[in-house]
Amino acid sequence: KGARTITRLVDEKCVVVMDPEEEAFVGAGAPGLHKYVKKKEVAGGVRRRERRYMFDAAYDGESSNEAVYAGTVLPHIAGVLRGTNATVFAYGATGSGKTHTMVGDTNDPGLMVLSLRDVFRFIGRDSADKDYTVECSYTEVYNELVYDLLIPNSSALELREDPERGPMVAGLTHVKVEDEKQIFSLLRQGNGRRKTEETGANAVSSRSHAVLEIWVTRAERNNYNKAFSTGKLALVDLAGAERASETNNRGQQLRDGANINRSLLSLVRPK
Repeated sequence: KGARTITRLVDEKCVVVMDPEEEAFVGAGAPGLHKYVKKKEVAGGVRRRERRYMFDAAYDGESSNEAVYAGTVLPHIAGVLRGTNATVFAYGATGSGKTHTMVGDTNDPGLMVLSLRDVFRFIGRDSADKDYTVECSYTEVYNELVYDLLIPNSSALELREDPERGPMVAGLTHVKVEDEKQIFSLLRQGNGRRKTEETGANAVSSRSHAVLEIWVTRAERNNYNKAFSTGKLALVDLAGAERASETNNRGQQLRDGANINRSLLSLVRPK
């Protein structure tokens, strides 16, 4: 109540964050009529606190998950089927809609579901002389411990180095998937096991990172020494960045928030 949008999409690459004090309420006339004045103009009419940000692609709140997917994840799907790896992160403040973007719902499927849909579409076009296997895992990272979201009451799992697949989670469930409808059901079950709590900034705040990994193995058909390749697409629904002053966190929630922010910081820290 009383909130207003202070971001504006200029074009497909530019976002403006407007001065939150650009319009200041100074009084009211008749009921329902409000009077605003503009403040803090500087040379050229540019607000002091207005900020412009450029991206490879930008979307506003009216964009569908399908539109976001087409400009971000879709270009990587063909490469995954050829054996390359790709990772997509949903990053933002708590309550900004990351889980909706990644998982979505039946009316507006998220990037995780849409990725599986197109994996099977690409396979359908290329399966005349090749065999494909698609497997998925769904992992939770909570307070620097790893859990399996595809089984109830998972204990903490260990990270190990696999000579073929690289870093792996020992004992993690891998489910063979036949279509995108199956993965939507798995995601719904897995998200029901994620750690969530109410904070001052979000009534259902995810306290953990969730990682969906899609493994695609391609093998030549009817070949004695057939070659095969495995590609992986990782889709990561990160926990939201938090300011303790805005969330009113205390005790364990405060410690959770500190761990979340520390892990998010590691993503952008120079190596």
